[in-house]
Amino acid sequence: MDPLHLAIDTSCSQPVVALLEGFECLQAWTGDPGPHHGELVLKGIDHCFERSKIEPEKLTFLSVGIGPGTFTGLRIGITTAKFLASAWKKQIVPVSSLYAQTQIVLSMQIVLSKQATLSNDDSKRTDDSARVWSLIDAHRNEVYASNYSIADIKGLQDKFSEREMAIALEDLAKEIQPSDLLVGDGAVNFQKYWPKDAKLLSTTSTPLTGKTIGRVAYQSFLDKRFQHVTAAEITAKYFRTEKY
Repeated sequence: MDPLHLAIDTSCSQPVVALLEGFECLQAWTGDPGPHHGELVLKGIDHCFERSKIEPEKLTFLSVGIGPGTFTGLRIGITTAKFLASAWKKQIVPVSSLYAQTQIVLSMQIVLSKQATLSNDDSKRTDDSARVWSLIDAHRNEVYASNYSIADIKGLQDKFSEREMAIALEDLAKEIQPSDLLVGDGAVNFQKYWPKDAKLLSTTSTPLTGKTIGRVAYQSFLDKRFQHVTAAEITAKYFRTEKY
């Protein structure tokens, strides 16, 4: 049996929670958008445990999205995860929220490759050098952003943290190329800024899920990337442009 673990993220407009066994998602929950992440995330945790009939003491570890994201939202999610990890005496694994939402690319790549095979159309294929932008709406006409190749997305999350930034929409629009792939609520909410040929990988504004947070965390757990990280060392990523 693979280890059980709980994943939490409050970096975006909707809080998400998932309970996983290894890479398999047993239960998942997404809250309503709004300012009440603190009340909602506990509801989501209760939902996952009640539906699965699993007790918290059965967990091996917890994981939490550390952003970048809004100050209040991130603080609530990280504080909740730290409190539970301490109460339940479990390890906690930090996850980049920007990196986690890129995982939709891997499933999309499989779909596109199958379509290309069925239609014998090589133009539908995506290769490992394709550039992907992960974008989270930071409000004030800014986004939290990072770019990756598909090969990067198959790698280890902590290798790419130096690429993460807050950037004004008009500045980012100059960086995005027509061949780029975009994902995240920042990609959907501000799509009028992007080149018309840039491809949105999700038409919904919430591709980040508890399941993707948990799967990235489990890979880090297997690789023992954060086995010596204490809860006290886990901090939120707060970014703003120089304008603020």
